[in-house]
Amino acid sequence: MENKINLPYGGLGASFNVEELVALLKQRNVNFIIVGKRNVNLADHPKPASLDVWLRKHPSVNEPKRNTRQAVEKVIQDLVETGLFAKEKRRCVVSKSLCNALVLKE
Repeated sequence: MENKINLPYGGLGASFNVEELVALLKQRNVNFIIVGKRNVNLADHPKPASLDVWLRKHPSVNEPKRNTRQAVEKVIQDLVETGLFAKEKRRCVVSKSLCNALVLKE
């Protein structure tokens, strides 16, 4: 099954396949990713392992848009609506506080 998620602020044609995100979590050996949505330049992003940073670095995101937040509410909602993820709170390894996260359902 191919679940494409459009990135409304990533430029023309910016999108990713949900399976790419699932593969990332499996590669990291975790079942969640901190959302980490921030309005900062990519180089200054305080949560380098977040969904926002992963999306900004995705090959489909046009170079000038990499300094624009990509983990917007529409993208989070679309991911939850796939049925593969739930939006929950998880402890961030960077800030040590409870943060919004996408949790891969078992």
